[in-house]
Amino acid sequence: MAKRFANNRNKSLEENNIISEDKSLHSVENNVKSIVGHSGNANVDVEVHIETTAIAYAMLCSMYATGSLDEREFRESVQKLDSLMAKRHRRSTN
Repeated sequence: MAKRFANNRNKSLEENNIISEDKSLHSVENNVKSIVGHSGNANVDVEVHIETTAIAYAMLCSMYATGSLDEREFRESVQKLDSLMAKRHRRSTN
């Protein structure tokens, strides 16, 4: 009986925590919308650039380490990636 009560109490606490977290998340979302909506900057375009070059190099290294690429393929892939990155850099500086 005591164990059943403890389990019911724990479930109730978990449900209250979930409801509380949900209300907190909803409150934060509303606050953010309010801040942005009344900031005077409602017509702002945001551009996000995520640099993925390191991930590409890591993937090539992983493929080489696992034998998916031989040394020649690895070197050619790294050279091609370097070339693409240089081309992108030239475009962005012009």
